[in-house]
Amino acid sequence: SNERLFIALEARSMRLFGRYREIGILLAFLTVFGGIPSSAAGKVRIERASDSGTVTMAQMVGEIRGARIVFVGENHGNRDHHRTQLEVIRSLRDTGVHVAIGLEMFPSKSQESLDDWVYDRIRESDFVKVFDENWSGNYWAAYRDIFEYARVQDVPMIGLNVEKKVVRQVS
Repeated sequence: SNERLFIALEARSMRLFGRYREIGILLAFLTVFGGIPSSAAGKVRIERASDSGTVTMAQMVGEIRGARIVFVGENHGNRDHHRTQLEVIRSLRDTGVHVAIGLEMFPSKSQESLDDWVYDRIRESDFVKVFDENWSGNYWAAYRDIFEYARVQDVPMIGLNVEKKVVRQVS
């Protein structure tokens, strides 16, 4: 596939996350810029945007681990992209970085449900209903491994989206 998965760094301080402001890295599923082409074999070639040089996952993590926010974009239905997102999350945590996962598809009003998921206070079948209410397109299977990892590892998940009525007003 010639689709690209994008990772970008945001170094500015953000107050959006309130109680999570002490977390060093935020991984959000937003397409920004940079480049990680996904191959048909499910492997990725990581290109550094500044010089188009190829780096390993470990090298990339070494370069980004000091960033306050890391945006990892994807094509919603591309499981290779989601596997790469999860690998970035795992790799950062393996180096001792405190990670939170920001989710563009969940508005802040869904935060309690996200917390219930992470802290194992809701069954998967019930959470999938919340997921589907917030994200049309039947994408749970593509995102499930990331959500499971967050649950098993107690990684906070944060709803980043605005309410649908606000989106309709400005679109």
